[in-house]
Amino acid sequence: MHEAVLAIHPVWLAAVHGLRILGAGFLFVYAFGHLPGLFAHTAGWGDVLVAVLAPFVAARLALDPHFLRSSWHLGFHALGLLDFAGAVLSGLIARGTLPLLGLSESTAALGALPLALIPCFAVPLWICLHIAAIVQIRDARRRHRQGEDDVTGDALASL
Repeated sequence: MHEAVLAIHPVWLAAVHGLRILGAGFLFVYAFGHLPGLFAHTAGWGDVLVAVLAPFVAARLALDPHFLRSSWHLGFHALGLLDFAGAVLSGLIARGTLPLLGLSESTAALGALPLALIPCFAVPLWICLHIAAIVQIRDARRRHRQGEDDVTGDALASL
């Protein structure tokens, strides 16, 4: 399994997060009164930020194979994971599951199609892709420390 993760092209692992622009849909659903603002703004703008950064990270990976092991690259994937954590937390607070702000708004729209596809399919997939990228970063850093590879990672060896 580890070899399969390392074989995924790192540029693809970053670029695919551009699809998170779909998270802006939460802002539209909020505008029509079907999602709580706390959740919609946290999840929507977080996704937009990651989506806007994705092509820049992918381009940098394509131009500089050493960027794979950089702190900026790791930070991008950490930001993506933190966005999901923030979205879950804001959703729990907004619907009153975590009664921190005394809110109790419905998030029922997330349980209906097409929005249900985001938390049920897209989020778990994107989490797996972030984890795969972090595994690649860790492997590239290990290889660099051991002096094994000037061009880091199996996936970049073909560049």
